[in-house]
Amino acid sequence: MKNIILILLFLTAACSAEKNFVSEYSNPIDVLVADPYVYHENDTYYLYGTSAPDGFRVYTSKDLVNWRYQGYALKTSKATWPVSAFWAPEVYKKGFEYFMFYCARGLNKKSSGYTMRICVAKSKSPLGPFKDIKSPAFILDKAVIDPTVFVDDDDTAYLFYTLDCSENKISEIWMGKLTDDWLGFDGKPVKCFGPSQIWEGETWNEAPFVIKHDKYYYAMYSANYFASPNYSIGYAVSTNIFGPWEKYKNNPILKLTDKVWGPGHHCVTKSPNGKEFFVVYHTQQRPGSGARQVAIDRLVFEKGTNREAGASRDVARPSSSAIQADSLVSEFNDYPDIMKVVGPTVAPQKYPSGAKSFPQAASDEFNSSELDRSQWLIFNENPRMFKIKNGELIVTTTDGDIHRERSDIRNLFLQYAPKGDFEIETKVNFNPEKNYEQVMLVVWQDHNNYLRLSYVFADELKFEAACEINGEFKSENVPLSKLSLNKMKHPGFISGEVKGDLVLLKIKKKKNHYDFFYSFNGEKWRKVGKGYNVDFNDLKVGINATAPVSRRNIHAEFDYFRMLSAYLF
Repeated sequence: MKNIILILLFLTAACSAEKNFVSEYSNPIDVLVADPYVYHENDTYYLYGTSAPDGFRVYTSKDLVNWRYQGYALKTSKATWPVSAFWAPEVYKKGFEYFMFYCARGLNKKSSGYTMRICVAKSKSPLGPFKDIKSPAFILDKAVIDPTVFVDDDDTAYLFYTLDCSENKISEIWMGKLTDDWLGFDGKPVKCFGPSQIWEGETWNEAPFVIKHDKYYYAMYSANYFASPNYSIGYAVSTNIFGPWEKYKNNPILKLTDKVWGPGHHCVTKSPNGKEFFVVYHTQQRPGSGARQVAIDRLVFEKGTNREAGASRDVARPSSSAIQADSLVSEFNDYPDIMKVVGPTVAPQKYPSGAKSFPQAASDEFNSSELDRSQWLIFNENPRMFKIKNGELIVTTTDGDIHRERSDIRNLFLQYAPKGDFEIETKVNFNPEKNYEQVMLVVWQDHNNYLRLSYVFADELKFEAACEINGEFKSENVPLSKLSLNKMKHPGFISGEVKGDLVLLKIKKKKNHYDFFYSFNGEKWRKVGKGYNVDFNDLKVGINATAPVSRRNIHAEFDYFRMLSAYLF
């Protein structure tokens, strides 16, 4: 029977190759970091962000959509100045080396308290390890955060940063020309702008990011409070890197919707073929939450037909001998293009131009020596806690969950689901003994929107079919204590007691309805609950084993994952 299924699946894939690849993505992206920054070199994107209490993790991608965890790019040690609050890393190549600019909290020797400062680290690879070469750096008498480097057409580098309101009255954007070694300022830094538009509130302009389009400099920034749903992105324009800057009167250009909260602290990068701009930003996992996730959307420029860009001027005249003050007043002789973000989106969007399509789900018998990473994605990966051995995917459970506000589940193995109807199945050996230890078969949009069928211990052993939509959770279950055990012929049952469980889980999709089934022998299947009607975007399917609450490290041995598409129904 196993061979027949495999042959049918192979023939289906061969006859329907044009239907077996993904051409769309949906936000949020399955990377849970804040303040994302993307460095692009050759055909690889490197993603960094505020992600850990002791440094920065790094992820790689070929398409801006599907990311793989690569470990720590920078990890603190007792020998370095920073001790906590590792925020907003950005990486740049200078010569044959890579510089990481970031901010962190360390001891202020003058006050004997702790303060936020900019730090600089260096590595020979964008993957790291990065080692501090100057921390703290630059501004040493005020709290500063969110460093970003802009390199102009003549290769002159400038550092933009935020004077932080933790030790100052308000947060403002400042900048200065960097020395040739990028470790100091060539001249005094100058103020660019601070809060001046109603949507920004009275306290925050932060997270600058600067790009040049035609002859104009666009200083993008975030405003309002980072944990507020109203955190948003705006921009200002100048013909001179030192200013003055004029804020776009229709700011913000990326803001709250009924499905997206707190979009902000971003960077800009290009699609794989270089033909499109993308804004990579974070959104809140829940309204008003400090927990955030990555999203990407297209950025475009439209021709300006009036003086839109200059309706809200925030002039700051730098004291630089290199530039005459009267040349700083920017009277636009023509109109700068208007910057717009096509977002924030949650509906399916076309893949970034030039990106190779990612394959849709396929069955996996786990017979290779390693997991097929061209097929599988892993949400919240911990590579030390899974392996393939003797034809099984062996997952070691850790603490983690996706129930309601939690999103810290580890090693959720996912593949893209096919369009239309399908059926997924897994066979797993697992022995849960403490509350909420479970294995699961999953249909996934994101950690706030998913379906799962679990074999779980929750006061007793049971099968549970669960649905979470926009963070609202509901479930139905079948306790094993109510089963007619002698009819199930389960080899793990002896005298009505469970002993080391081999179970099979199945989910069937027909249109927007999902049904859930379990079996002990693969021949007789029983249904769990009445099923759920849901409309998800950008579906993925997969498997997981976890042990929230108990936090025990126990093994789940997955024999296979099988996908049966609608073409065989």
